[in-house]
Amino acid sequence: MMQTMPESIKERAIAQLGAARLFKGIPAYDLEALVDVMAYKSFPSGEVLFRKGDAGDSMFLILSGKVRIFTYDAAQNEIDLAYLEPPRIFGDFVIFDQKPRSASALTVAPTECLVLDRAAFESFLPQHTFVGIVMMRNIAKQLRQVTAFLSQVNSALDLMAKGDFALTLQQLAQTTSDDETLQTLVNTFVEMIQRVQQREVSPKSADTA
Repeated sequence: MMQTMPESIKERAIAQLGAARLFKGIPAYDLEALVDVMAYKSFPSGEVLFRKGDAGDSMFLILSGKVRIFTYDAAQNEIDLAYLEPPRIFGDFVIFDQKPRSASALTVAPTECLVLDRAAFESFLPQHTFVGIVMMRNIAKQLRQVTAFLSQVNSALDLMAKGDFALTLQQLAQTTSDDETLQTLVNTFVEMIQRVQQREVSPKSADTA
């Protein structure tokens, strides 16, 4: 539900926005101006913020609470990608690329957010061009980190294709990211490989017995 932003949380919102990776390096006065064009919304626990495939037109900054980000496998089973808490931002790429949501978001606790609509952001940028420049630099930095991360993952996949599960797990153990979503994916992948490895070992153990 959209509400008027309480003045008591505005200063906190500016601080949290500045702590988010996407907005690092942006002056406080620009952040304050950006907060002024964002909508304050509060949600109860269990509220679906958006579903995978929905049209994307807004970015969320978590002020308080907790949000679950998840997707689905081929059998439509839910797969957790991340649990996000303040001052995390999510849904940020859609204000640039206008693509459908790539995952679903659900509150798992009463949650307060600031929401930036694409239309408000596009109206904001002409008067605050430096904000756009810094955001693009920060995105480029994140993409470089993701590229290096994916290179490590591909190396591990090559080992897995050769059937060397032990070395695959060793490689993945060295593959870390400060991005919670990426790290959760790696952890999920490690668990999957361990299950496959156990299935490979079990029939051999049975034969030996």
